[in-house]
Amino acid sequence: MFDWTKVSANPGNVEACRQVSGFLRSITRTFDGNKPAFVKASCTGKRMMDVGAGEHDISYHNEEWEHAIYKAAASNIVAIEIDPILCDYYNEKGFDFRCVDATSEIDLEDRFDFVYCGDVIEHVDNPVALMRFIGRHMEIDARCVVTTPNPAFTGFRSIAKAKSDLFFISNLQHISWVVPTHMLEILRRANIGLEFEHILVPESANNNLMHLGGTLEEYFGEFIYVLKKVE
Repeated sequence: MFDWTKVSANPGNVEACRQVSGFLRSITRTFDGNKPAFVKASCTGKRMMDVGAGEHDISYHNEEWEHAIYKAAASNIVAIEIDPILCDYYNEKGFDFRCVDATSEIDLEDRFDFVYCGDVIEHVDNPVALMRFIGRHMEIDARCVVTTPNPAFTGFRSIAKAKSDLFFISNLQHISWVVPTHMLEILRRANIGLEFEHILVPESANNNLMHLGGTLEEYFGEFIYVLKKVE
């Protein structure tokens, strides 16, 4: 994975920033924009860990609940959730929920072929510890998909304007944004053998960029980061 510190010790170094930009451009790919379908295809037949699967409260539990979709596709699936109430509820429903802090040093003594961490990293106090937890539980050559909101999305400004808010009010549990350069640095600091393989953006965003100009980030609301365990 590209390590900017091999170019310069200065994080604002022009050449280091230029090379980071080139690296991120080289790993950016488009997809049809259907995230649940993409994750389902990625986990089919795999041993999967789903981090933060509880999704705030039990109102998310319905026929279209993502974790249930993935459970039907994966060969085996374990959910990681810090809320004991959610864990009790879903375990009673026949799911395999483990009440674990995903930023801790706990080792489940199990390894997975695929890990999904959907809209979790922006909630945690220590994203580096989160990635160490994830990497610790991955087999070599396993993939991890991390999703997180995109602060540059123009739709967020439209929401704030429509509500006459002075600032855009995001999920009140969020404590950070994790843009690609942040993710690259988080992985460098985690130092657990996770390679930044792809940044996925919807094909529709790429089409808008070609027709309307501006920057690619303006046209989609969520980053999808695909990581690979290499060592």
